[in-house]
Amino acid sequence: MSDETTIPAEVTEAVEEVKGSFDLGALIKGRPVRYKSVKVYTDEVLGEMLGGAEDERNNLGMVAGRRRWGLLGEADALGAELKVLEAYEEPAEDVKARIDEISARLIEIRDEVNDILEQMEASSLTIELQSLPPIINKDAQRKARQELGIKGNVPADRTQEYVDEYNAQVLSRAIVSITNGVGEKNTTISVQDARDLYGFLPASEVQKLDAIVDEVVFKSAIAKSLSTDADFSQGI
Repeated sequence: MSDETTIPAEVTEAVEEVKGSFDLGALIKGRPVRYKSVKVYTDEVLGEMLGGAEDERNNLGMVAGRRRWGLLGEADALGAELKVLEAYEEPAEDVKARIDEISARLIEIRDEVNDILEQMEASSLTIELQSLPPIINKDAQRKARQELGIKGNVPADRTQEYVDEYNAQVLSRAIVSITNGVGEKNTTISVQDARDLYGFLPASEVQKLDAIVDEVVFKSAIAKSLSTDADFSQGI
C-alpha cells in the first residue's frame, strides 16, 4: 500500500486559484496612508502681543485662578467685567459710561488682533506629515542612536537629547510638505533642516509639532479589539 495521498485535481486547482488571487506586494505598496497637518507660528514676539487667557488649576485639578496676557487676555478681562456691568437692571451713569468705554476698547482690540493675526499668518508654516510603518520608525530610532553614538539602551541623562534627535529623524522621513505663509512649498527636508526647525520654533509650537509626530508614529489607527467577526447588528 502506498503512503502517498492523492489530492483531487479540483482541490489543487482551488488552492492554486486562492494562492494567486491577489498580489501582496501591490497591496502593501498601495496601502492607504494617514495624513496629519499642523500650522505652527514662528513669530514669538507677535504671539506674546496677541496673548491669551486660560484657567489655572491647583493640584486637585480645580480652577484656582485665571491667567491672562496680551491683547486676548485684556479682552477676556474686559469681557468678564462687561458681563457684570450689563447685568444691572438700572445702571447708574458712571456704569453706563464704563460700559461704553469697554465696548469701544473691545472694538480696538479686535482690530489690533486681526492685524497681528495677519502678520502671524504671513510667517507661519503649515506642515503635513504621513503615517510611518514600523520599519521606517525603527530606522529612525537606529539612526538617532547612531548619530548620538549610543549603543544599547539610552542613558537616563541623555533621554532628552535622544528624543530631540529621534523626532528630527522622524520628521524628515514623514514630511509630505511644508508650506510657508506666502504659499511656497517644500516636499522634502533634510534631517539637519528638521533639527534646525525644532531649534527655531517657539516652545509652544514645538509642543504642537511633537504632538503631530506622535500621531503619525505611535497612535493606533485601528482599534486593537476590532476583528473580522465583530457583531455590528446591535449597534454601537
